[in-house]
Amino acid sequence: MKLLSEKLAELGHTISVYTINASEVEQLADRATGQKFLPESENINGVQVRRFKVNYGLVTLIRRRIFKMWGGYRLLKILFQGSLEYWASGPMIWKMYNALRRQKPDMIMATNNRAVTFYMSYWMKRLLNIPLILMPITHFGDKWTSQSILKKIYSFADHLIACTEFEKNHFAREGIPESKISVHPLGIPFQKDARQETENIKMKYGLGREPIVAYIGSMVNGKGIDVLIRAMKIVWQQCPLAQLLLAGKKSKDFEMIINKSLDQLTPEEKGWVRNIDYFSDNEKPELFACVDIIVMASRVDAFGVTYLDAWAQGKPVIGCRNMPQETIIDDGENGLLVEYGNVNELAESIVKLLTNEELRSNMGENGKQKVLRIYNLDVYAKNIIEEYRKRLDQIKELNSLDLTKRSE
Repeated sequence: MKLLSEKLAELGHTISVYTINASEVEQLADRATGQKFLPESENINGVQVRRFKVNYGLVTLIRRRIFKMWGGYRLLKILFQGSLEYWASGPMIWKMYNALRRQKPDMIMATNNRAVTFYMSYWMKRLLNIPLILMPITHFGDKWTSQSILKKIYSFADHLIACTEFEKNHFAREGIPESKISVHPLGIPFQKDARQETENIKMKYGLGREPIVAYIGSMVNGKGIDVLIRAMKIVWQQCPLAQLLLAGKKSKDFEMIINKSLDQLTPEEKGWVRNIDYFSDNEKPELFACVDIIVMASRVDAFGVTYLDAWAQGKPVIGCRNMPQETIIDDGENGLLVEYGNVNELAESIVKLLTNEELRSNMGENGKQKVLRIYNLDVYAKNIIEEYRKRLDQIKELNSLDLTKRSE
């Protein structure tokens, strides 16, 4: 969303981003000691950013008091009619409502169907009749996907933007008319080809010249990282010099799972594993460029920008079938698809790529061409702004027809 907003501002549009004044995920629902605050208002690359103070009172009342009362949870479920998860998880931002009301935007685009700001935007549409486009970014491995409140919110919106055909089909199965759904795959900005500039990054992180199998991204449950570690035990039987790179910030609840998986490795196998807890955005191109295969066989990703970053550097990818990735990755052309959690199939796919340099090269180049053709930020921004215009014209036309009928 940051990249999209900045690109639209660069194209001359007035874009405001409303968010919260917190710097850590834990601060969304609970007041954190030593909380660091960002500026309340800031212009970043032409985008006006407004950050609002989180109100913890209601969340604290619900979670720490009423939930603990006998029958309290059942009572709240009845009162909130399916929206309790939003109110109980936070963040509550009362001032955001008034700020949007005063600004009177042409349109609100709300994203991430788990966030309470998504739910707030639904109420802005109901109370102020501001045109609303939703980009849910549906994480299908999350049980939240089946919440009944989402269908109500989707039905009330003017339009839904899906980032994959997989997501569009999900909305259609939920009863949303296909005329209200469009598919606009995400895009990334142009990246230089860094494949000739990898020596420094390899030296910095202790990576050798042997083939590198990598997971690069946030480390949370459902991303298939523990499955990858188990698969590598099989891979090492045929490719004993292969390195495993795990790069990204670990969530607190998943770190124990990763450590437990790594503890199953022999001392020799552990010697082939490299962990990078943090790397800068500036290092990303070189980091993707220095590996041979990117593996993110995930059941929770709504899209998978990691695949695009890998393709931008000419690297093949491995994802999951029966997940959104199957509408992004062309199996056998720019990557391979496996069943989620299938250790043996994942190991076979990794070995297939590690032992065939020409196949890796061809798949990586096919992926690179796909990014240049489809998954680039310029195309994405152009499609999104055209979608906004189209929907606003339709809404104006409907309003005009409604006024005509009333006058008659």
